[in-house]
Amino acid sequence: MSDAYGQPYQQVVSKAEPGQRNWLVMLDYIFYIALALVVAGFLYYFYIFRDYALLYAPFLLQAAGTTIMIATLLSNAGFDPYSFAFQVLTPFQENSLVSPQFTFLFYGVIGLSFNYGAYLTEVFRTGIESINKGQTEAALSLGLDSSQTMRRIVLPQAIRITIPPFTNYFITLIQDSALLSVLGVIELEQTIGSFAYPQTNSNVKLFVFVFGALFYFIICYPLSLVARYLEARMASAY
Repeated sequence: MSDAYGQPYQQVVSKAEPGQRNWLVMLDYIFYIALALVVAGFLYYFYIFRDYALLYAPFLLQAAGTTIMIATLLSNAGFDPYSFAFQVLTPFQENSLVSPQFTFLFYGVIGLSFNYGAYLTEVFRTGIESINKGQTEAALSLGLDSSQTMRRIVLPQAIRITIPPFTNYFITLIQDSALLSVLGVIELEQTIGSFAYPQTNSNVKLFVFVFGALFYFIICYPLSLVARYLEARMASAY
């Protein structure tokens, strides 16, 4: 085959490919050089304020542990209605009108539980309904009852579908735990603010916020990689 000028298409493509590849190689070099400069500048920035980083790092690590604890508590215990009812009704057995167990953390966990409970319920409902009804009908025709069909046929496939969005919502939950700082819960966001706002030097104040954002990045980025891996792994199964 040939083009309008009588030249074979293969020759035209072969002549164009080396130039395109050279541009792609140059763009790759430019990208990696720019990335190296950004990383070097970021490390130098931390080197300048290394004294503040060493001073605030233990407190921010402790607050980051509280943030992870809140997210883990909601993800693990938010779906057990019996445990939830026991924890809520136990303080009412005491003689005081408002139990000491009703702390700011308690109210914050309740609020986030209702919020993310609605989202995750929809995620699991969509995962179950995405399974082809023909599989349920086939299982019933083989003599399995509805509970066996749900437990052995539907749920194993639905869980594979819901794991990636569940991981994404867990990452969002870690970030939204910063809302509990409004209630006075001493987590990562409130700890960052307590160190940053009293600073009179604007450069130091900015560094404290950047340093705190780095902790959120360290927590959330590995989880995003896990979510991406699970999404690719589960998608390849279909």
